[in-house]
Formats: sequence, C-alpha cells, structure tokens
Amino acid sequence: MSSIESKKHFQKLASNYITNWSHGLPGYLRRRETSSLLFILESIFFDKLLDLGSGPGLFAIAAKKRFNCKARLIDISEEMILEARKMNPDAHVADIQTYADDQSYSLVTSIGVMEFLSDQRAFLDNLACLITKGGHLLLFIPAFQPWKTLYSLFYKIKSVHLKFPKEDEIIKTLSKKGFFLERSLRIFPTGKALLFKKV
Repeated sequence: MSSIESKKHFQKLASNYITNWSHGLPGYLRRRETSSLLFILESIFFDKLLDLGSGPGLFAIAAKKRFNCKARLIDISEEMILEARKMNPDAHVADIQTYADDQSYSLVTSIGVMEFLSDQRAFLDNLACLITKGGHLLLFIPAFQPWKTLYSLFYKIKSVHLKFPKEDEIIKTLSKKGFFLERSLRIFPTGKALLFKKV
C-alpha cells in the first residue's frame, strides 16, 4: 500500500466495510461498477480467479457466484482477510506488489487498488508470472473528474495519499510483459476498466 496510514485506515473499516458499501451513494456506485465489470468478464473464459487487493471480497465473491469459478483473495489487511474468509476460505494476507503463488491463473483482477500502492511499476511487473498464457488481467482505475479530486480529498482527510495510475503507462508497462489491451470500458462517473490478455 502507499503508506502505513492506508493499511491502518482499511483495518479500521473492515468490520463495517460491506455494510457501508451496500447502501446509499457508495452502494449505488459499487453496484454499478460491479455490474459493468462482470459484464466485461462474460466475453472471456476463466476457471480460476485471483483477486489482488480484494478487501473483504465483494467483487471476487460476485464473480465467483456469477461464473461458478474458484477464487483466491489477497489483501495486505489482516482484518479485511478475516472478513473475506467468512465468504471464501481461500483468502490470504500478503503484499500484492510482491505476491508470489505456487500456481497461475486464467484471470487476475485488481479493482480500485492501484492508486493506494507505493510502487505501481513493481505491481505491474509482478503480474506476468501470476497469469497463464492466454489468460486475462482486469484492472479498474479512477479516470474521471471531478470524481478523482473528490476521491483524493476524501482520503487526504484521513491521511491517506493517493497516486492515480496513468492508463498509457499501464499499457506500456504491460505490453513489455506480453500483454495487450483487449478491451476498455468507461464506467461513469468513477473510473475505467482495462481488460488485458497475456499472449
């Protein structure tokens, strides 16, 4: 994560995270994002999903139910993983920037996470060894104003400083690792989904 403050922030939120993101405006935005992201995944095949920066598992569990796949959840917050294990026992505490696995996956997802990372390049460089040849990577990044400004200010108040990833830099970095951008989708008003395929 980008700082100790980031981890502390999400540790505190863990027990109420699902409730807080299921109602009102946050709930509406989350449902809109999730619905659009699941729609993108309908165009590909995958049997194993690795969700990096999973939090309590909201997106991964939704994908698991929709596509009847296996799912492994990874997050740096111990409290978030405790919540995730209530719905998906295969959930583990690790730093997603350096995470290594004993298997590879047909789909890796990271939804709304990169802006919290201290080393986005290391995170992207590490993805190639986690995805099977012909497999996919789904990223969701903040992409629109005024959402990015409001989002940044919200976390700044909580002493969490965000670094928004740049789409062109993501594409350039991943292309060097054998990925190409297969599809992108604007999910207004919050962000953009990027679906990559490993060749």
